[in-house]
Order: sequence, then structure tokens, then C-alpha cells
Amino acid sequence: MNDSEHGMTIVKESELLMLNSLIMESKFSLISSDSRMNASPISAELASRLLDTLVRLQSETDPYKIESWKNWLEKKKEWIWSRSLSIMIKNKPFQWDEMTKSRRFEYISWLFSPYKLADHEKILFIKEYEEYLKTIELNSSINLKQDYGTATEQMISKLEIEMGFRLPEDYRVFLSQYNGGTPIVHLSLVIVEELNEAIPLEAFYGIHQNKRYDLAHWNLVEYEGEIPEKFIVIGEVAEGGKILLKISGNGGVFYWDANEEFDEEFIYNVGLNFRVFIKNFKKMIKKF
Repeated sequence: MNDSEHGMTIVKESELLMLNSLIMESKFSLISSDSRMNASPISAELASRLLDTLVRLQSETDPYKIESWKNWLEKKKEWIWSRSLSIMIKNKPFQWDEMTKSRRFEYISWLFSPYKLADHEKILFIKEYEEYLKTIELNSSINLKQDYGTATEQMISKLEIEMGFRLPEDYRVFLSQYNGGTPIVHLSLVIVEELNEAIPLEAFYGIHQNKRYDLAHWNLVEYEGEIPEKFIVIGEVAEGGKILLKISGNGGVFYWDANEEFDEEFIYNVGLNFRVFIKNFKKMIKKF
């Protein structure tokens, strides 16, 4: 990469790939200090030109690259959609309520670039965004989707018998009120102070038939024998991390990178107990 009086010149394809990756991460960052990076004509044009250039260069030697890049971007759609919702909730666009339909469409096009939404998708995105705004304005507790209703006393007691111990009272109350759930969007961050990281929450597990989010499945099947009995898995965060609840001794809530083997030296406390963890979790949401 060379500097000249005209600015920065990229001379290697690997540098172009790296720049494309950096622009994507910057555009869709949940903690960006400059909201203009997320949705602006400049960032939109830069993201689109980078991708167009990569596709053109690589397709000159391999025509299949056109389709592979198209597939890559399509697979990114769900990630871009979720991040874009979070960005708009964190920083409501200036004069959004006064914008015309065409101006809103233009803003969303900037936000999503280099992915190009069809008009009907933009309508769906706006509808979803405004529904989330209403939910947050109603101060819906910890802003979880109650995907599986609530857990009855009988359901909780049955789980405790299967696991062989009684759950902490504050966690029992949580299950009876929410039974787990997924955050409204990736606006809910778990702060891991020892790592100096803020990690998006993906889900709290509950008691239900869907094993993807079921407490019994994760603790009695998926991680049976891998995690010491004094810990249970109660949820997950981005990039393979898990939320653990300690049910013996002084208790506590912990973050564990489940991509690594379980080792107590590499789990990190994120709450003195579940009640404290949820209280801080609520403060983090209100901060946005």
C-alpha cells in the first residue's frame, strides 16, 4: 500500500479484501462513535465500490466469483438486517418521523449498502423497526421477546428434579416471568470487564420443547459431564459464548467462551447473582 499526493493507493488484492472487511465491520458496528459511518452517502458508495471492484477483479480470472460473492452477500443479509435494526434503535435517524417515504428508503439504502434491499423489503424493515420502538417506549422490562410464554411452578420443579438441585430463587422468578427469550435486537450487551469486551446477548434458555433454547437439553445432553455440576448453562452470547449460573457456594453469573474447553481459569464473572446480572443488563439497555 503506497502513499502519494493523491492519498492512499491499494496495490494488492489482499489489501482490498482487508479494506472491504474493515468497512463492513465499521459500517455495522454496534458501538460506533460516529453514526454517520453507519448510514451516509459516502459510506454507502465506498462499501458498494469496494465490493464491485473485488467482484470485477476476481471474475476476470474466475467467472464463478460473481456468483460466489453474490451468495456471500445474501448470507450476510440476516446479519446486516439485525445490525441495522440495532444501529437505528441506538441512534434514531434525525427527523425520522418527518421523513417522506422516498427519503426513508434512501436512508435505509445507505444503511444496508453494499446489500441492496428491494422496496418491499424496505417496507418490512421500517415496520419491524417502528414496532421495536413502540415496545421499548412501553419500557418492556428487560426487552426480551417472550418466545415461549412463562414457566409454571410444575415445569420448574420438574426441571429441578431432572437436574438434581433447586435453582436460585431469583432465577426461578425469571423463568416464571419470562421462561428465557431472545433480545429484541442485538442491543443487549453482556459486559465482560476482565476482557474489556461488550458481547451481544443471543438468548436466555428456558423450559420448552425447542431443544435449541431448552435448559434441559443444554445441561443434561449437550454439555453433560463437560461442565462441573456447580454450574449450569442458562444462555448464549455472540461468537459461541455461553452464560453460566453458579448454583453452589457464593453463586454468581459467568461468561464462558464455549469454543474453548471448560476451565474455571477462563470463565469471567459478570454478576454477583442472577438478579444483579439482570439489573445491570437493564441499565445497559436504558443507556441506549
